[in-house]
Amino acid sequence: MRNRLCAFAALSLCCAAPALAQNAPVRIYGPIVSIDGSSLTVTNRDGHTISFDLAPQGRIVSNEPLDVKTIKAGDVIAIDEEMGKPIQAHTQAFAHGANAPAQRKLVTNPNATRYLGVVTGAEPSAAGIKVTVELQKNGGKMQAELSNNIVHYRNETESMAEVKPGQFVMANATRGENGKLVSGFTTIEKNFHRPVDIGD
Repeated sequence: MRNRLCAFAALSLCCAAPALAQNAPVRIYGPIVSIDGSSLTVTNRDGHTISFDLAPQGRIVSNEPLDVKTIKAGDVIAIDEEMGKPIQAHTQAFAHGANAPAQRKLVTNPNATRYLGVVTGAEPSAAGIKVTVELQKNGGKMQAELSNNIVHYRNETESMAEVKPGQFVMANATRGENGKLVSGFTTIEKNFHRPVDIGD
């Protein structure tokens, strides 16, 4: 009986692993080839075309170039640091999600950490601007000096009408119930074609 239970458990794990891997996020970055309703076909980084749907309640944003000196108190912000130094920062026109942590490791750069919060103070500096951030979920405060030498942008909310062939898009898509790729957060890339880490 014990051997049967062990065999069943092993079989269950073998079946679950491919299912989990199958729904791992697919990272998409490249120019839009065509649009059919809410479905986009993109030439991905590997040169192959890939299609995905925009989720009905998903968000579409554009990452407009940002002068860090325009950052002000009240801005919703994410700051990525590596070895204690900022490497990327963005603000956005909407709040972080309810489940957003105060900080997390970047998927594409395990040596870097992303901090999420709201700017409570901003002072101009010789390099750019010094900000104080109240982190998500009572995560405390952090301070950082940001310059325009790092990747920097602002996420502005867009509508489907703003999505055009030829634009570069970024998305993390997962498989829906019908097996098709679906993106709940899609970015129209306008930040000098400098790909950014867009999260999990």
